[in-house]
Amino acid sequence: MTIQTIRRDGFPSKVPQFVFLDSGGVINDNVSRAPQWLKYLGEFLPQTRLQGSSQLWIAANTSVVKIFFRHWYDYMQEATELASKNEQNSEHSQETNVQTLFERIHMTAWMKLMCEHVTLQDPTWGQRLEKLALTDQELYDIAKAAHRFTIARVRAPFPGAVECLQNLHVARGVDPLDKSSRYRLFTSSGDALEDLEVTLSGIGAKDYFEEVNGADTLNCLKNSGKFYQRLFAKVGIRPVRRLPSDLGDALKEEDHQVSLDPAAKYGAQEILVLDDSPKVLKWARSLGAWTVLVTSADEPLDLEAEGNRHIDFQIRGLADLPALLDSIRDHPTTVSASTV
Repeated sequence: MTIQTIRRDGFPSKVPQFVFLDSGGVINDNVSRAPQWLKYLGEFLPQTRLQGSSQLWIAANTSVVKIFFRHWYDYMQEATELASKNEQNSEHSQETNVQTLFERIHMTAWMKLMCEHVTLQDPTWGQRLEKLALTDQELYDIAKAAHRFTIARVRAPFPGAVECLQNLHVARGVDPLDKSSRYRLFTSSGDALEDLEVTLSGIGAKDYFEEVNGADTLNCLKNSGKFYQRLFAKVGIRPVRRLPSDLGDALKEEDHQVSLDPAAKYGAQEILVLDDSPKVLKWARSLGAWTVLVTSADEPLDLEAEGNRHIDFQIRGLADLPALLDSIRDHPTTVSASTV
């Protein structure tokens, strides 16, 4: 059942044809991903120099995952600071792409945490690891290879998600060759481009997107409004909606605007952004996008609450998006608040 809350700002002036979608939590089910991830991780790591048993590595990942993600934004901050430092020392050939640095930092930390756990569980293995004397680079290489192995095999789209993307991709106008009648789909995930392409190709959805962008192609992590600022500018689009005064403190002043070349590909358009994070949607809303919270929670957010004003609509899953778009089409730009 679609959850559609009509905001005090009403509806867009027209149905947004430009739709930006997150991957994990919107297209792909992170909960369903987890057991598959463990299975393939357990297959891969024993084949590396680390050896050990499948059960040992599965237990290690299960044990450290909460600790690991607790430091997720710390890893982001470390990568951001390092990228800035490297840019200031541009005469040296150092990495300046913040996503590349973030990947190296968090994957190395993940592998170290697992190795510490396995050592505690199997001291003999720990002694062998000590003799290997693996460098951080070698640990990262193993972690990266394990990551690639797993994401190439995990398949966890939400029910109806791929079909929804396919249907939106198909032209809906009288003329099937008229691209103006199609929804234009773009990624808005903080994952790396390579990961997104592998994941979307794996579920048969990559070709439904007009453009796939990763945090590395934007050289910006998804931890501030600058992510959407750079994403919209790269796509060549600017939200037509004015900056809402009630969200003036959501971003720094310089983050409120999307710099756009006058000859940009799409110009000013109505934009719809889907994410499973209310915090992330606040950034998109502050730039003028219409926002959709995707949540399978039994108790949906009260969008009339003051702290949720930045969320325009919410749906239980991507399969409900076509119904929401139809509702936008059928309503005038200003309506009273209601829920269906």
